[in-house]
Order: sequence, then C-alpha cells, then structure tokens
Amino acid sequence: MMRALKIVLGFVLGLVALLLAAAVIVPLVVDPNDYKDRIVALVEEETGRRLTIAGDIDVSIFPWIGLELGEMALGNAPGFGPEPMARVVSADVKVEFMPLLEKRVVVDRVVVEGLSLDLGRDATGRGNWEGMSVEQGDGLPEDQGRPDDTTSSAADDESQDTSAPVLAGLTVGGVELSRADIRWRDLVAGVEYEATNLYFTTGPLAPGDPVSVSLKMDLNGRKPVSSSHLELTADTHLDVGHNKIQLEKVKLSLHAQAEGLPVESVDLDYAGQLDVDLVSRLFRFMGTELALKAKGPSLPSKGLELALKADIVADLSTEALSITGLDLQGPVETKLRGRLKGTDILSRPAITADLQLDRFNPRALLAYLEHAPPNTTDPKALTEALVSASFHVESDHLRFSDVNVTLDGAKMKASGQIHNYLQQPSGHFDFDADTLDVDRYLPPSKPKTKASKSSAKAIATPQDLDQLPGVAGKRKVPSKPSQVAMKGESKKIELPIALLRSLDLRGKVRVGRLKVAQGYCTDLSMSVVAKQGLLRLKPLKARLYQGNLRATALLDVRSNTPKMAVNQTLNGVHVEPLLQDFVGKAQLSGLANIDLKLNSRGDDVPALIANLNGKTRMVVNQGTVHGIDLRQRIRNTYLKLKNRPLEPINKGAEQTRFTKLSASSSIVDGVVSNRDLRVDSKALKASGSGRVDLPRERVDYLLHVDMVDALSDLGKSWKDFEGARIPVRVQGALRDPQYQVDMAKLITSLAKTEAKRKLEKKLIEKFGNDEKVQQKLRKLEEKLGGIKINIPGLQDALKGLF
Repeated sequence: MMRALKIVLGFVLGLVALLLAAAVIVPLVVDPNDYKDRIVALVEEETGRRLTIAGDIDVSIFPWIGLELGEMALGNAPGFGPEPMARVVSADVKVEFMPLLEKRVVVDRVVVEGLSLDLGRDATGRGNWEGMSVEQGDGLPEDQGRPDDTTSSAADDESQDTSAPVLAGLTVGGVELSRADIRWRDLVAGVEYEATNLYFTTGPLAPGDPVSVSLKMDLNGRKPVSSSHLELTADTHLDVGHNKIQLEKVKLSLHAQAEGLPVESVDLDYAGQLDVDLVSRLFRFMGTELALKAKGPSLPSKGLELALKADIVADLSTEALSITGLDLQGPVETKLRGRLKGTDILSRPAITADLQLDRFNPRALLAYLEHAPPNTTDPKALTEALVSASFHVESDHLRFSDVNVTLDGAKMKASGQIHNYLQQPSGHFDFDADTLDVDRYLPPSKPKTKASKSSAKAIATPQDLDQLPGVAGKRKVPSKPSQVAMKGESKKIELPIALLRSLDLRGKVRVGRLKVAQGYCTDLSMSVVAKQGLLRLKPLKARLYQGNLRATALLDVRSNTPKMAVNQTLNGVHVEPLLQDFVGKAQLSGLANIDLKLNSRGDDVPALIANLNGKTRMVVNQGTVHGIDLRQRIRNTYLKLKNRPLEPINKGAEQTRFTKLSASSSIVDGVVSNRDLRVDSKALKASGSGRVDLPRERVDYLLHVDMVDALSDLGKSWKDFEGARIPVRVQGALRDPQYQVDMAKLITSLAKTEAKRKLEKKLIEKFGNDEKVQQKLRKLEEKLGGIKINIPGLQDALKGLF
C-alpha cells in the first residue's frame, strides 16, 4: 500500500511539473494540438502504455500564459482489464507573463479535475505499474532527489549553457485536485479499497513560507465492506534541502464504519503538531489531543469514548520511543496518567512505564462495560480504587515494581517479574497488604433454614422414666435422624485449572490483618510455590485469636478432580471468639491447642466435605461448654427420681465449666469419630465417644459423667448417685444439638452402684475395712464394669472372686 501511495504522489507531482513546464515553454514555440500523435507515440514508447488525448489543448498568451488540457487517459497493463490505469478529465495552469522577463515564475493555481487512478496487484503479485520508467524513482525522475556525484565547479556549470534562463524564484497560487478517485485492488491479500470524492487544496506556495493544506475524501472497502470519511487541515513547512517536514495546527477528523467486525464504527478527532526529519528518521507528535468514539458488538451499547493527551517522540534511527505527559480519560471518570519509554521498537520492543490510574469506581466501570458487578456481601465494596505501578515489559518478560493498590480503603503493594508470560508463565512475586477483608467481596450468605418444630421435638425426646420400678407407661422412642443428607451449596468452585497447570511461580505474601469466613488473623505470612499443577503454601504463619497458627497447604490440579491437603497447628488460641466468628455460634470457650491433618478432593463444597479424611487432636484448658449445664441437668434428674421439685433451668445461660478438655478423632469420608473425650472439672468428670456426620450436619455422641461434688448440697440421699456413671446423650443438628440424660443407661449404672455398695457393706461386716477388702473391691469393680447387675443373682456374679 505504501508503494501505491508513492506512485500516486509521483504521478501527481509529475503531472504538476509537466503542466508548469508546458505552460511556460509550449505557448512560445509550438501549437500543441499539432503534436498529439507524436506525444501519444512518445508516451507509448517510454511506458509501453497507450495515451489517449480526447480533448483539445488550449493555450493562452497574455496577460497569463495558460495551458488547458482536456480529457486524457493512460492505458492499463495487460491482464488488468480494459479500463485505463489513469485518467484526467481536465487540467489547467496559468503563469503570469511579465515576471518571466525578470526570470521569475508566478503561477496562479494548478487545477486538476477528475483524476482517476486504478492501481492493483494480480494473483501473482505483479503490479499494474510495473514496467513503466516511473517505477525506477518511485514517481520521480531518476536523478531527482539523489546527491550529485560530479565534482564540477560552479564555473563549469555556467559554461554548460550560459544562454538558458535562470529562474530567480517560483511562486504558485496553489494546487487544487478535485473529484479525484483512487482505487486499489490486491488479489494476493484479497482486499479492495477505493478513495472517492478526493479534494486536495493548498494555499500559496512560496520558498520558505508555510503552506496551508486541506484534504477531504471518502474511503470505501469491499473486502471487508467498510466506509469512512476523512478530513485534514494543516499548515505545512517543507525544508526540501534538509528533508524536513513540519505540520502545524493539524486537525484530522475520521468517521469510519465496517461490517462484521468487533468495532463497527469509529469517530476520531486529532489535533497537534507533527515534525518529521526524513534524514534522521525522527518523528515528533507534540501537543497531541485525540478523541475517540467507537461502537460495535464487542463494546458497550453506549459505545466507548476515550480522550488522549500526550507528547510522542519516535526516533526510528535509534529505535527509541518516548511518551510524556500521558493523560488518558476513559468512561465513568477513569483517568490514566504517566509516561512510557520504548527501546528497540522495530526489532525487539521493550517498554518501561510509570503509570497511575486515578481514583475511580470499579463497580460503576463494570456497569458501564455491561459486565455485571459481583454480588458482594458489602454493597459498598468495589466502589473506590486507586492504582499506580512501574513496569518493564518485553516480548517474553514482565517486571513490575512499586505496584500500589488502594481498594475500598485497603492498601496493597506488589513487585516481581514473570518470564514467558504469554505461553508458560514462570517467575516470582512479593505481596503486602495492611488489611484485607475477603468477606466483603464474597456473595452474601443465604438465610439459614430453621428446623421444623416436629423434628426438633423428636430429637429432644428423652428416654422416659418408665424403666424405673413402679413407673407405669410405655417408653417413648426418640425419632431417628433422617437418612437423607442435608442439602449444601452445590455450586462448583471455579478454579483456573489450565493456568494453575502452566504456572511456575513462587512468591511471598504478607497481610497485616486478614478477615475471611468471618474470622480474623493478624501478621499473616506465607510462601507460595506453584509448579506443574501443584500449589503449595509452606509455611503459613499467623497470629490467631491471641494464639499462633502454623500450617502447610497443598492444592493438586494435575487430575480432573482437584485435591487438597492441610496440616495445621494452633497453639494458645481462644476458642470462643474463633468459633463465634467462623461458625456463628460459640458452644465452647477456653484456651486451646489444636492439631489438624486433613485431605479431601472435589470441586464443590459438599464434595469436599463428603471426601474429607484425616486426624485431629485438641486440648482445651480452663474452658466452658455453652448450651448445657451438666451439673444442673443431673441434679434435676436426681430430684425427679426422688419425686422432689425440679430446679428452674435458665436455658439461655446454661454452661458447664471445666479445667481441661481433650479429644482426638479420625475422619473418614466426612464422618468424624472420637473415642477418647475427657473432661475434668471440680464438680464432675466425663468421658465420651461418638461421631459427627459433617455431610448431613448431624451429631450422635454419648458422654459418661462421673459425679464428684455436684449433689453434695441436696442432702444425704444424693449418696445414691455417688460413684454412678451418668450417661448424657448428645444428638441432633450439628449447629443446635440436644442434650438429654440416657435414662436406660442411668438405671443400669445405678443398679451397678447399688450392688457394689451392698456388697461392700457385707464384706466390711465380714472382713473389716482393711487393705484386703479394698483390693477385693477393686477387683469387683473391674468385673462389674461389663456386667449388667441383677441383685438377686449377685452371688453368681461374685463366684471366683474369693
């Protein structure tokens, strides 16, 4: 295309030069109409093309020497059709007569009307201008514009032709090219463009003076279908001797439309100054102001509007680019400022930039771009952002530093570098944040579904007292938990699997205060390593609820189903605020040490819970179990058995204090099993075992409570409970379990205790309360541990003990 433009320029300049020469010389010596045939023959001999002169050549002498040409046409190359390659409807030039006597040329205006050029390349890549002598100099005479290789002196030059007139100066009133059409067809590239209604005018042309230039034209494309209108005005300074061009007061307006493209219409307005040094290949765009409006299917329905201000300098000899004073205005008051510097821009481009994106509203920007803003828990999230960064980018390398982001008041910093970022990224990074509230940007949680009253009542139904001797009535059997798993959130966790598999990245992350899943931690630090589908966090350290957290985590996406593993240690953590924040309900308080070793697989939350496996160990000191007062429940059970009034229970303030609670568990497919729960307190001791079904969110647990000093203030009759193991059943929904004394097991325990007491009394009566009796009692207790006592058969149960 550039070669075609050179040909057009050469043709127009050659035509203007021909008109000027003919206007000065021809009227003085010949009648040009007598030489039409010779002109046609000469042109065909030089170019191989036939010139057709349809109109007369009119000449005037005084006061203007004028030359008017009628319609002319230059034939096309073979294989490019019958239409001429070039055609002119008319041309007119006038030279003032009297200044010629003073060796000055004063031209009125050069007018060319109806110029038509048909240029193109065929399927072999051959252009229809090839084979013409004009090709040698790209439209200029062969020796024009080239340095003279002769060393002749000025005297020699004068001796060559002393009779030839030497023109002291040349002034032209202007050049006017009207109703011109230029067509370009390229069968190799499969494109076709046409410039129509082309009007080109200039102001007066005089050596050393600026020239005003005006250009208008319509551009149309057929492959692809497009249309545009272009207007250009400028004041031009030409320094031919030094090959410099300066365009001042440049104003360019372009309206373009195209079919089937992501951007279907563009309105562009440009203003500024252009300086071009063709020798040093230096281009300077100073005071650039660019306004762009675009519409298309890939853009918002309102379109996209941008306004750019900058000074741009491109030095092609050193391959350097500089953009300063950059000011880019975007939609919804977005503004980008900064500067860029480029090196090796023609061979191996590299860009260094310092940019700042002024304060803007990300949510409003997303809405303008017609991307639905994320549904966040905090409606004010993503409403204020500020970004500044320095970076250096090459074809396969990106280095960024001093990246500062302020998002909704939270300040973050980052730096690092990435290699081969377009194919298989590798590199390292550092990230620091003073505070980060992840929960603000997560979707709001759905309202919790309350359990029906019937199900709650069924879970709460205790074993009745009808197993006690003398109590009538049938025992009410508690309803079994539903076998249908509770429905959880089944939304797939979207992970960038392809990206994670391609990463080769390492980095460090530090956060002063992090909130996630309603929980807080401070002084978070971790190392991140991602390679070949494995993402490792090792180690992860943080201060968590006045304790310390240390963990390692692994995400494996090498297979279709992601796998995860976590090893975690918590020391000195206050459990109550931790549970309150993470779970929403604190049923336990105290100072805890917790060890977790977990693994799972899946791409949604229910799958991760159902596939959870691992082991846990927990020790809590000086704590409280909220929601049940075991001491009070046991006291009321005792009072009920004794037919005495029950003590009122404040359900909102029930709690059981302990000095130490310990337990370990194993997890298989989301079910947590425990067999070694131990609880120690001043009033009682307890042990327990059971299971927690995480997928169904159900708990089924049995506590064995040994009384220490829970009933000492109820009179001597409480001694009936002394030494008995009181079973407490914990059942129901995990978030709201029900606590009930298992009366059937209590009866068995009381019977064992009563048998032991009676036997002890008999043994003491017979042998006395010495060490021998105590040894026998201890052996008896071991034997009774697994035997259901039946008082009448006591003698049979004691056989072999003595």
